[in-house]
Amino acid sequence: MDSNTAAKNLVVYFSMPETTEPENMSREEELSTVVIDGEVLGNTQYVAYIIAENTGADIFRIEPVTPYPLDHSELEDIAQKEQADNFRPEIAGTVENIEQYDTIFFGFLNIIPLGSHQFPASEPSGNFFLESHLRHKI
Repeated sequence: MDSNTAAKNLVVYFSMPETTEPENMSREEELSTVVIDGEVLGNTQYVAYIIAENTGADIFRIEPVTPYPLDHSELEDIAQKEQADNFRPEIAGTVENIEQYDTIFFGFLNIIPLGSHQFPASEPSGNFFLESHLRHKI
C-alpha cells in the first residue's frame, strides 16, 4: 500500500445482549449492556461501534443461523455444551472479499471463562475466524 492510499479497516464482532428490553433489567443485564436511545447493545457491540466510528471501518456482526437464547443461564449451558462437543455454529452471512481489508478489529465475548486465554473456536466468533481463513493473519 503506498502512502497516498488509505488503509481499509473492518470491525468484526460477536455480541449477545441478554435482553432487548431496557426497562426492568436485572443487575447482571445492566452490567453487560449499554442502552443508547432506548436500544440495548451488548458491551462488545458498543465497543465495535466506537472503533468503527473512530477508524472509518466497515462493520460486520457475527450472528449464528440459529439464534441463541437471551436467558443468561440457558446461554451458559448451551455454550458449555458446544465447547465440550467442539461444536461450531453455522454463521449467517459472510464478509465479501475479506482480503481487501488491511486491518481487522475482532471483538468477541467470552461466554465461558478461558483460563488459557485461547481463542474461543466453539463460539460463533471462532467459527467465523476459522471459516474466513484468517488464521494466518494472527
